[in-house]
Amino acid sequence: MGVEVDDQEKTWWVVPEGEAGEAGGRGPEARDDTDPSQEAARAGVTRVTSFAARVQAVPYSRSPNCRADLSRQDREQIEDLMSQRHAAKRRRAFQRADDLQLELRALGVETDDKAREWRIV
Repeated sequence: MGVEVDDQEKTWWVVPEGEAGEAGGRGPEARDDTDPSQEAARAGVTRVTSFAARVQAVPYSRSPNCRADLSRQDREQIEDLMSQRHAAKRRRAFQRADDLQLELRALGVETDDKAREWRIV
């Protein structure tokens, strides 16, 4: 099973094994004017666009040792900041990543980059 990303639509989806990037598949070379959501449904792929599903793609997860009771809004805010921080680090925008780290600390969030986890302190 693989994952394909559409940066313009800011979505990702799961593609059954053996279909990603093949001729006639869903790679950029096979695009036409078909509605992407209908094309995905016909192909049996799962397209993910909701916020809750997108945060699952964040490479950091909440530490199992974190016992803090968070509202959904707080959890989404933290996950969004973590996602932005990770993206900044991947772009090598380290000053932006450090600024986001300070924002997270102001919210009481500590990150463990080695374990790829975050927790409330």
